[in-house]
Amino acid sequence: MESVLQVLKGLIAVAFLVSATVLCCLAIYLLAVVRMLTPVRQARSALTGSMDGIVTCWVSGNAWLIRLLRLIEFKTTIEGVLDNRSNWWILTSNHQSWSDVIIIQVVLLNLAPPIKFFTKRELIWVPFVGLAMWLLRFPYVQRRVRASNGRNSSAYEKNRRNMSRAAEQFLHRPISVLSFLEGTRFTAEKHQSQSSPFLHLLTPRTGGLLFTIDALGSKTSTIVDLTLNYEGAVPGFWELLCGRCKAVNIFIQPVEMTNQTQSNPKEFVNDLWKRKDDRLTELRSTS
Repeated sequence: MESVLQVLKGLIAVAFLVSATVLCCLAIYLLAVVRMLTPVRQARSALTGSMDGIVTCWVSGNAWLIRLLRLIEFKTTIEGVLDNRSNWWILTSNHQSWSDVIIIQVVLLNLAPPIKFFTKRELIWVPFVGLAMWLLRFPYVQRRVRASNGRNSSAYEKNRRNMSRAAEQFLHRPISVLSFLEGTRFTAEKHQSQSSPFLHLLTPRTGGLLFTIDALGSKTSTIVDLTLNYEGAVPGFWELLCGRCKAVNIFIQPVEMTNQTQSNPKEFVNDLWKRKDDRLTELRSTS
């Protein structure tokens, strides 16, 4: 019986998400056309803000759905004092599942400004969502930008142009830029192939974070780091919508940027990841 109820929850959640996503994407398309035809810069900026507002409405709908169907319990701990949502935020997090994005958006809904994040270039072809994210100035990046000579210059230049295009919009109004520093979702196979020095995490990368700091450095001096830990097995997106994961622990901690952050980003990120790994070890040893 429990399984039947879970599948029913999943079907209701999917129907709601698909309907809400299509409606929100169509509204974004309409505003994007109006923005393209608007000659006044201030008006274009206001329209971009309205497009971000549509995403906020979509996230609010997801939060309502999670509460209504009791899909997952949020156990949130905030260590330190967070900046207010009228300022710019830089976010980092570990990455375990497609569910992470929904979890982070819902948890930070009333705390942080609208969230944008680096996303794989292939996702632009996802129906409705891909084009909407492009219009919202989410930075698309290509994987495997390095070649035998150290760098695939073509892919690197495309990434740099996409990031610069996004950065031009980052400074118009407060936003949060989220970087999954591991670059991909954690799996045991990836962990082993990387020979990661961390027990519960993949080896972090610094490129996306450095770009974000360069883009927003004059707007904020703090990185807000999130640590996600699902109780039990890490849920796929369908498992999340069926309510098959009981709870998720979310630790939110502001970390002050120092001279080391840019002068020695690898050491800064490794220190951050070491603390995150220790926290995950503690959580999983007591669960």
